[in-house]
Amino acid sequence: MNRASRLVTVLCVASAFVLGGCAGTRSLPGQSGQNLLSVLASNPDLSLFAQLIADAGLEHLLDGSDPMTLLAPNNRAVEALGTDLLDQLRNPTAADMLAEVLRNHMIPGKFTASEIAGGTGLTNLLGHTLPVSGSAGALKIGEANLVESNLEGSNGFIQKIDRVLLP
Repeated sequence: MNRASRLVTVLCVASAFVLGGCAGTRSLPGQSGQNLLSVLASNPDLSLFAQLIADAGLEHLLDGSDPMTLLAPNNRAVEALGTDLLDQLRNPTAADMLAEVLRNHMIPGKFTASEIAGGTGLTNLLGHTLPVSGSAGALKIGEANLVESNLEGSNGFIQKIDRVLLP
């Protein structure tokens, strides 16, 4: 075996060792296999919003591979809607209205808080543009303030907000 062949063999073995050693020993953020639906379901402060998504049957929008940014109101924000409005939204006859409210919080694409802050608006699944102002540390989306950012899933980010964004 000549010197060049040995060098190629050594490089191939070293590459296989390095690449094989990386696989399975650690995962990059957002690559843990948890999609947005799983991340949402595992966050106790987002349980009411997660329940509304289940009530509307929209889980399929968050559990696939399509990139999505979810503006998820915390439990306090959902409770602030009041019992009457929540009951109305949960009524099976208002399924279209509930789905519209929820789609208002879903942005196609994966956007971090910094990326959102760098723009002037976000276009949601309804085709509406939500205005954006402030910086990543004090970001306002529509009428909501960002309270926790960049909860990462394999298919996107959850940005926790303090208000339900009504269309």
